Amino acid sequence: MKSKILIAGDSIAKGIVYDQDRKRYAHSHKGFCDLIAPYLSGPLKNTARFGNTIRPGYDRLKRDIAAFKPDIVLIEFGGNDCNFDWDAVAAAPDREHIPATPIPEYERVLDETIQYCLEHGATPVLMSLPPLDAERFFRWVGRDESMRGNILKWLGTVMHIYWWHEQYSAAIQQAALTHHAGYIDMRRAFLARGDFRDQLCVDGMHPNEQGHFLMARACLAYIREQAPDLLKREKETARAVPLYPSLNCL
Repeated sequence: MKSKILIAGDSIAKGIVYDQDRKRYAHSHKGFCDLIAPYLSGPLKNTARFGNTIRPGYDRLKRDIAAFKPDIVLIEFGGNDCNFDWDAVAAAPDREHIPATPIPEYERVLDETIQYCLEHGATPVLMSLPPLDAERFFRWVGRDESMRGNILKWLGTVMHIYWWHEQYSAAIQQAALTHHAGYIDMRRAFLARGDFRDQLCVDGMHPNEQGHFLMARACLAYIREQAPDLLKREKETARAVPLYPSLNCL
């Protein structure tokens, strides 16, 4: 029987990129999930949503597991969970501000999500967060100089954005170790390139289509090493994805 894979996550798993021509976020058909799907021997269902955080994502996941009955669940949350209301920060830089999902709650719900998958016969595979470009992200959330000044007053240093984001990625890795879950180190795939900024959109946070290509290669490398039975035979793959032959050359 061919394994069924469910994707639970946010805009990164959904394949959302920033379209600079239209000046808006848009779905790309070259998102990493779309790129790997033709290589898989079984069906893939992507339920990721733009703006998703882990709590509503977990609630949706329970419904999707009941309906789809996946064998494997790829869990990709954190980028929105660690984010702040930057307008509120800029308006009151001397006040305390909390992220969308504070780290203790994020860790707790991530544990619950993994445990729920295991209890319902699905193998959880976690994905670390692609790194962000703190400088570019800072310019993105601070739309003008007055906003940036107040945000920087609250942050102390622009690099605090990167350090804060890193905590959530580290929590994902720790959860995978604790539960002996699958783990795709997507952050390492980007960092191994050295200067990874060309793989990110103008917002400094979402991978662009080049970044998604890199993510697809990392996913396929993981599958080939850990679960090669999930992949089609090479001849079938060649017929299915003639446009992306280099994804086969890992």
